[in-house]
Amino acid sequence: MFKILNQVKFSNSKFLIRQRLQSILVSEYKYEFQNYQQEPEIKQIFEKYQYTINDDNNSHKIQLYRDFNNYEVIIEFQATAPEPSEQEQIEEKEDLDPDELHYDSKQDNVTKKRQLEEAENKIDVPKYSVDFQVYILSKQGEAISFECNSMNQTLNISRMQPIYDFNSFRNQSRVTKLLYDYSGPEVNLLEDRLRLSIYEYLSTYDINNELISAIEALSMDKEQRLYMDFLKKLENFISI
Repeated sequence: MFKILNQVKFSNSKFLIRQRLQSILVSEYKYEFQNYQQEPEIKQIFEKYQYTINDDNNSHKIQLYRDFNNYEVIIEFQATAPEPSEQEQIEEKEDLDPDELHYDSKQDNVTKKRQLEEAENKIDVPKYSVDFQVYILSKQGEAISFECNSMNQTLNISRMQPIYDFNSFRNQSRVTKLLYDYSGPEVNLLEDRLRLSIYEYLSTYDINNELISAIEALSMDKEQRLYMDFLKKLENFISI
């Protein structure tokens, strides 16, 4: 008898937990969906620079293509979430239970006060950072690869590498590339004239701050769309 009652209680508890999770997922999806809107400037910038966007809904990756005189420019990146601002991190810390953190409350109050004073004295800008790859591809199948990173619309080139068979290079795994290909030195450690010339060369293909701002925006927009899709799929599964 007790065994049957325990089974009933467990079944009811399981149902309530699932129901609560489903309710939260529905609410979260509704909120995200109602507040989502892709900035029209994103596509306008890519159209300005004549890029074709390959954005597959079933993939976290995005590719941009453009013909540039006798070359093809290919830019690849993936969905990226913005890093939380320092103020958001402070607010998150304030929401935590002091008993769970095991610190001295007096010392923590001093730390909080100092952090809040620092936040008030400066403009708190979220950090938008995206890793992306730029390929300058010739008609003969040779290319130069630029391993890049952006931080709030500022370009940083990590490495550049000549590629003599682009199709073969693209089919190699990352491990194979690391084992057999020389990816070159870090660009920012090169002699100043050479380093600046590399940045100038890439800028001749219109890899500039405006384009980078669109890449950052599209990368975060992709992350938002994937998150909404994640919520919907999870809710659909839980509701079965």
